[in-house]
Amino acid sequence: MPEIDILQYILVRRAHGPSWSHDASQLAFVADTSGLDQAWLLDMQTREQRQFTQFTERVGLVAWSPRAPQLIVTVDAGGNEYDQLALVQFPSGEVRTLTNAPGVIHHFGAWSPDGQSICYSNNQRHPAFFDVWIMNIATGETRCVLEQDASLMPSAWSPAGNALLVTRLNTELDQDLLLLPLDGGQPRLLTCHEGEATYEYPTFAPDSQSLYVLTNYQREFMAPARLDLAYPTLPQKHAPFTLLADTAWDAEAGMAISPDGKQLAWAINENGCSHLVFYDTTSAQELSAPALPAGVVEGLQWSPQTNEVAFSFNGTRFNGNIWTASPAHAQQVTAVPMGIEQSSLVQPELIHYPTFDGREIPAYFYRPQQTDRANAAGQLPVIIFVHGGPESQFRPLYAAPWMPPLQYYLHRGFAVLAPNVRGSSGYGKTYVHLDDVQRRPDSVADLKAAVAWLIKHGNADPKRIGIMGRSYGG
Repeated sequence: MPEIDILQYILVRRAHGPSWSHDASQLAFVADTSGLDQAWLLDMQTREQRQFTQFTERVGLVAWSPRAPQLIVTVDAGGNEYDQLALVQFPSGEVRTLTNAPGVIHHFGAWSPDGQSICYSNNQRHPAFFDVWIMNIATGETRCVLEQDASLMPSAWSPAGNALLVTRLNTELDQDLLLLPLDGGQPRLLTCHEGEATYEYPTFAPDSQSLYVLTNYQREFMAPARLDLAYPTLPQKHAPFTLLADTAWDAEAGMAISPDGKQLAWAINENGCSHLVFYDTTSAQELSAPALPAGVVEGLQWSPQTNEVAFSFNGTRFNGNIWTASPAHAQQVTAVPMGIEQSSLVQPELIHYPTFDGREIPAYFYRPQQTDRANAAGQLPVIIFVHGGPESQFRPLYAAPWMPPLQYYLHRGFAVLAPNVRGSSGYGKTYVHLDDVQRRPDSVADLKAAVAWLIKHGNADPKRIGIMGRSYGG
């Protein structure tokens, strides 16, 4: 096999973060095809894709207006994550800066249903706290609608236009949802709970009387649920709650809802691989869903005009691109090139190995296609890769900005083992807390057990086992 330069593995191009135009004729997304994340458009009829921003800094997200040919983009400076908001108007492509406070972080929330305003949060009052703001797009007028000494993130605007859904981040693993009336009334706590619970991707039903969300409230795993908003929430009580589907793995990737409210879509993270789910809200039954290659789904967005969702997909043999799917069919719709032959990319094997307390640790094991680095006994050098977080999860991606070029090491004849030691997400609440504080050395012991498995079952050369990590894993 001819040697491939490492830059071909490092300079991986990807598209992500799809957003539908109000008439579903176009999809906006973020891609680094030019070498820097910028905003792109895909014409859904011709499949032509073109870059429409030329910032000297990276674009974070794009969000179409629900009413007009204009969209929000976020841009930071030098990768500092101090996002600013800008408006791009079509067909001219004119860019108008909406915020210009380089020392302030802005988190975009949502457009108002009439397309006249946006909600967002920022930390201009205090670096540690994020308050909720509304901006009139035409006039630039802003007003703070919720101020607390907390991290507040506006998540959704009610279809009736009279309320915001705000997520309050209590810890990395605990959240609350607040329903904020925009007539000056007090926010209503919807999720009074004990212990930890997260509430992700909250989405209003079209009548504003229900809220769909992914949550692990009173559960080990994230699951789709509905909160009833039709009646006042009693003090110290959780809003009426209905589980839509029992899950043995985390639901993820979004809670997309069809314009008529009759269908939902989410994904299931089973051992690190995503499976699409479509759900009929009338019959309360799951529908058929197309199978995807092994990989990860992110950012589900339902089309405002058609019976399909858009999402970003990244797999071992698929670099990041935008896909669409309906209950009957899934297809890749953008064409960000991979640059490497699919057949040269190694698909990992999911394995489980025993550790010191009898627990089985999940891991992905990659065996190289060429074995010229094997010793006289046929044993291979192995690299153990430890993910960051620590509340994160190694998943079988082709590549991403937060991953080392594992496929390059495989191409050069190294095997790779990527374990999800205790403390990793994706395996339930109990598992993610097994490395807390004084128990952190237990996760290191899981790595020691990985070495023992490699020597016994992975054909590893005991003298050539190395370890690397990223962020907390480093």
